[in-house]
Amino acid sequence: MTENTPMPTLQLLGKFSPLVSSLPCDIHLVNLRTIQSKVEGEHSDEAALILHRRGYDCRFSSRDTGLLCSTTQGKILVRELFNEFTVASLIPSSLSLMHSPPDARNISEISLSPMEISTFRIQLK
Repeated sequence: MTENTPMPTLQLLGKFSPLVSSLPCDIHLVNLRTIQSKVEGEHSDEAALILHRRGYDCRFSSRDTGLLCSTTQGKILVRELFNEFTVASLIPSSLSLMHSPPDARNISEISLSPMEISTFRIQLK
């Protein structure tokens, strides 16, 4: 049996651009998502930032590779990354977000090697 109940209409955002500018052409934003709060019913102030740097071999032609721009050699300044947010902390983590290196600390620059996927716990204010 079905029931015809009116559904409320939701208003979508017209545009949401959290980044100041595009990432370098060899760095891909895999995911930026909130992390579930440890306390049920509360919102978390952390998010997961997952980045992948593509690898290109300079010995081959760059034609048809998608690399038609200059790169930053895998370096991104965190304070210049987001448009309307301030990065309170950025801490490297495992891909599953369950472990952080013992020497993990708040960083201000992301440095990725070619073909590397890196995950960070990020707090935005």
